[in-house]
Amino acid sequence: MPKLNTANPEVRDFLLGIAKHYITEFDIDGWRLDVANEIDHEFWRAFRKTVKAAKPDAYIVGEIWHYSMDWLHGDQYDAVMNYHFGQAIYKFLTQSPEVPDGHTLADRMTSLELSYPLPVIRAGFNLMESHDTARLISLVGGSLAKARQAWLVFALLPGSPCFYYGSEFGMTGGEDPDCRRCMPWEEEHQVPGQYEFITGIIGLRKSHIELCNRGMRQWIYDDAIPGLFGMRVYNGTEQLTVILNRNDAVLPLKDYNRYLKDEEIVSGGFTDIPENGFAYALTQKRD
Repeated sequence: MPKLNTANPEVRDFLLGIAKHYITEFDIDGWRLDVANEIDHEFWRAFRKTVKAAKPDAYIVGEIWHYSMDWLHGDQYDAVMNYHFGQAIYKFLTQSPEVPDGHTLADRMTSLELSYPLPVIRAGFNLMESHDTARLISLVGGSLAKARQAWLVFALLPGSPCFYYGSEFGMTGGEDPDCRRCMPWEEEHQVPGQYEFITGIIGLRKSHIELCNRGMRQWIYDDAIPGLFGMRVYNGTEQLTVILNRNDAVLPLKDYNRYLKDEEIVSGGFTDIPENGFAYALTQKRD
């Protein structure tokens, strides 16, 4: 591919004209910028001014895999493709030496949250999988149960969760190009119940969007139970608590009940959690 000199005024004006053209002529919602860290900052500043002048609420997301604060001061991108939360979660579920237990995962999630200002976290473009990675079910060893644990936590994190096409049908696939298989439109090639699961957790998030995106978070772990991990999201009136059981054995309620607060359950509930399962509940303070 040719390398364009974005410092050249004619090249710059031509590219910025394209950015504006697709907004004014086709009303696109935004731009996803591939390998965005290989273009100079001054061009992206001009790009943002052009795009936002044409459509103030247009969304600009850059593909950058490493620490990205240099692009997120409000003068270039709205967000970058954030794989880091997802990577931490699936590494915990596969007992990676990097994230062997719930305590380490809690530390990793806290570190990631504190790496950026809160507005950047809340505007994040979060992914568990994409066209550049193996699919989640394959990443966790082919276990749909483990993948669902990951998707549940992922759906309730701050930012914008991006579900890769086919996740709602249980698609598998290794590294590129295997992760880019055709969509399984035929029902016989879809995993039963997966569409309902994905739309269900999206519905849970949408019903409590302020809680998910602006609530306080507390991570739950137990050094005596390495396969236990949980998340509590709360504000002044309600809280949502999720408990994951990574173990290949049932997690009895009595083993994690001490991490639950005595509040009135609005929906969901807690009981013994099956192997590679989860439990969650939405609660509110008692009168």
